[in-house]
Amino acid sequence: MGPLLTSFLFAMGVSAWVYNKSQQRNGGLSQQSAIAAAVVGVVAMIIFFTIFSALLSRLPSEV
Repeated sequence: MGPLLTSFLFAMGVSAWVYNKSQQRNGGLSQQSAIAAAVVGVVAMIIFFTIFSALLSRLPSEV
């Protein structure tokens, strides 16, 4: 699995968690929760992709 797909899956998990917590805290305002989850998801994907790419570049290449 490549770093892009892996970061996407991690970001989806983080977004789902943020959406759930936001729904609990703001009384069910779906639009506000969706915007918060989308912003956090994009940021999480960028961070995870950067970390995974850096880690993969440090692994020895297969021969």
